Amino acid sequence: VIASFTTVTIQSISRYIFSLNGLVVGKVLSDISALLILVQFHIKKQTLQLKYLSKRRLGVNMKRHKNFPKYQSLSTLINSFSQNIPLLMFTSLFSPAIAGFYSLTYRAMQAPLLLVSSSTRAVFYQKASKMYSRGEDIYPLYLKTTLGLLKLFIAPLLIILIFGEDLFAFIFGQQWAESGLIAEIAIFWFLFSFISPPTTVMFNIYGLQQIRLIIQIVTLCFRVLAIYLGYYIYDSYIVSLVLFVIVGIVHNGGVMIYIYKKIENKRKKI
Repeated sequence: VIASFTTVTIQSISRYIFSLNGLVVGKVLSDISALLILVQFHIKKQTLQLKYLSKRRLGVNMKRHKNFPKYQSLSTLINSFSQNIPLLMFTSLFSPAIAGFYSLTYRAMQAPLLLVSSSTRAVFYQKASKMYSRGEDIYPLYLKTTLGLLKLFIAPLLIILIFGEDLFAFIFGQQWAESGLIAEIAIFWFLFSFISPPTTVMFNIYGLQQIRLIIQIVTLCFRVLAIYLGYYIYDSYIVSLVLFVIVGIVHNGGVMIYIYKKIENKRKKI
């Protein structure tokens, strides 16, 4: 809330008083302000005690978490680009209209799902990281969280599968019914994306950021290939979308199996 308010305020001041790029300046300064407020809060609550900081301790922690700056940022960037690659390729290979239909579907589906999954990710990360540091078994929490997300998605899954086109036509207008068809095709990809936060978090907890980066790069290549094959062989954006969705499902399903095996191996050592 503080960051959002600060962003709007600084953007307005920068744009209309100082004639600066309000969006950029506002975003940067709001992030800095939020960080300073967060640090001050933890100091007051004594959850962050600077007197215990030392060069040796900082060095140890930097070495322990070196994979975060080395791989995590690039992995996140590639993942974001990979998920949005249809927007770029549909525009160039098919038409801006097709890209527009996909864009509406992605935004309409992703916004509410992200709201739930991001909060779940934060809670799971906090609990799982503490359990891992204590040498406790994470599997029950991992399974419970993943299945809980799966149960939440059953109703949206059925609604989109049955009423996708009609629903989008009713909400956005008949001209956007095609977006509903895209939602029906992509719904299982959204399902796997929705239940994946516990899995993606485990890459960070286990220090597997480099592995995740490699997976993201390979997935990006296959997604590009999938869309291009649909265009080159069938000249159909529907085929391209189906192949893209299949790659996404295989990606998410594969990493879930990979993390499950990692958790199982850790359980045997407890």
